[in-house]
Amino acid sequence: MLLKKQYANEGQGVAGAGVGMGVGMGIGQQMSNMSAGLMDQKTEQKPAQSTVTQQGEAVCQHCEHVLPAKAKFCPNCGTEQNTTPKLCSECGTENTPDAKFCANCGFTQGG
Repeated sequence: MLLKKQYANEGQGVAGAGVGMGVGMGIGQQMSNMSAGLMDQKTEQKPAQSTVTQQGEAVCQHCEHVLPAKAKFCPNCGTEQNTTPKLCSECGTENTPDAKFCANCGFTQGG
């Protein structure tokens, strides 16, 4: 049975080899692009910005574990948390550390 399949494909010759080679080169190019993308990623790690649940509990952005009040590090994964509120320079309202705009006046927050 295996020999029959080999003989059936024998007539494709150079055309079949060219298609296979083209597919292989395309996959190789994609792998190269993926590797280059990984190398471009920054290795510097910033403290995670914790988020707040609807119940008012802080949650680690890295592992989504509920954090104790005023935790500086996540007790589940050990990731440093940035929980210092950001004060709006326009109106003085406390905003979340990752806020891009003030929740009160809409003023752009520095980052």
